[in-house]
Amino acid sequence: MLNVIKLAGGLMMALMLGGCVCCPLKEAAIAPEADGLRGALNEYLAHYAGAAGFGGVVFAGYDVVKKEEDGALSKNYIWVVCQEYYMDDGNVRRGTEISVPAVVTLARSVNDYRVMDFKMPARVENIQKLSVEYAGYDINGRTGVIEGVLLNHAVKYFEVCAR
Repeated sequence: MLNVIKLAGGLMMALMLGGCVCCPLKEAAIAPEADGLRGALNEYLAHYAGAAGFGGVVFAGYDVVKKEEDGALSKNYIWVVCQEYYMDDGNVRRGTEISVPAVVTLARSVNDYRVMDFKMPARVENIQKLSVEYAGYDINGRTGVIEGVLLNHAVKYFEVCAR
């Protein structure tokens, strides 16, 4: 699995969902960090947001907009971007994308995280109602940054898979 963590000014992580089972070198394209958090969110992002409409590989990234901690529980208001990439005539192409807010509550233990609750709006008109925590969040600007990170990881992933 692929992830990148940026800790300055909030947490951003990029995850690779799905994969190239024919690519024995894919591990060379990834840098494992924060396995517990990545593993906990990977399952949920893949299930709720990841869609591969073109048969490609789905990469997901998120920003933590706000985080509330209470002991071992962590409630995270995140902005999720899931972007599918696929190869076409030797070029990396964009497929299906989703960009939405979500709220994930994690329980932390010694070595891992467990998702206790995960919410995403079912309808577009509910996006702003999910939480006032997103008021003032630069959706377009931050989505563009996350998309750039995901594209870089997709290019690296497909370069390794092509070897």
